[in-house]
This record gives sequence, C-alpha cells and structure tokens, in this order.
Amino acid sequence: MAEMMDLYNEAENSVLGTLIADAEVNASLVFTRVRPEDFVTGISRQIFETCRAMYGRGDVIDPLTVKAACGSEFATWLKELEQITPSARYCGAYVDKLLELSRRYRLGKMCGARRWTVTLPGCRWKNSSARSSA
Repeated sequence: MAEMMDLYNEAENSVLGTLIADAEVNASLVFTRVRPEDFVTGISRQIFETCRAMYGRGDVIDPLTVKAACGSEFATWLKELEQITPSARYCGAYVDKLLELSRRYRLGKMCGARRWTVTLPGCRWKNSSARSSA
C-alpha cells in the first residue's frame, strides 16, 4: 500500500505543480475534471481548493500568488513542489492518472481493501478476504 500511496502523492503533486507552473494553459482542464475529494493528502487538497477559489475570482495563479494566498506555513511545500514538478506540458496525463488512482482508492475503501498491489500496466487492489480481485 505504501508504494501505491507514493504513486498517488506523486500524481497529486504533478497535477498541482503543472497547474501552478502554467495555470493559463492548464487551469481549465484541471478545474473541470478534478474535484477536491480526488486529493487524499490534506495539504494537496488545501492548495487545490485555494487555487480553485483564485481561478473563480479571476486571480493570477503562479508560485508567488499561490504562496501569498496560502500563507507562510505552505512556503516550504510550495518551493519543493516547484522543484519536483515534471513538465507542465503533460498536465492532461497527470490528471488522468490522478483520477484513475482516486477511483481505485475510493473503490478500495468502499470494498474494505486493506492493501493495494501495483501491477503493470495498471493498478489493482487486493482484499484480505479474497485471494485476488481486479
């Protein structure tokens, strides 16, 4: 499960990083497809909701304005996000991956899955009461 959560966190960071790096291009895509509940990490959800509110008001979304809107307690996280963000060009792919992982995570929680198993090319979860499930 730790490996799956690492992948989920990476997807969250990729979506937020590409949004903040190039909101002019990516904001519409992100805000029409992604919802706050697609983020399991509290800090990621807070950043997403802050950016969404900024977008709704017509504010500029970039590293400086998001940092100012979120407050100094997010400064270190935002700086790290800026440094680890992959190319903003692939935002759509990152959104797709985040939504896939979000669906799988919610399904696993609904079905009582205790762990996830990463398989290629996709992911599946295993329920402790069943040998394997797709």
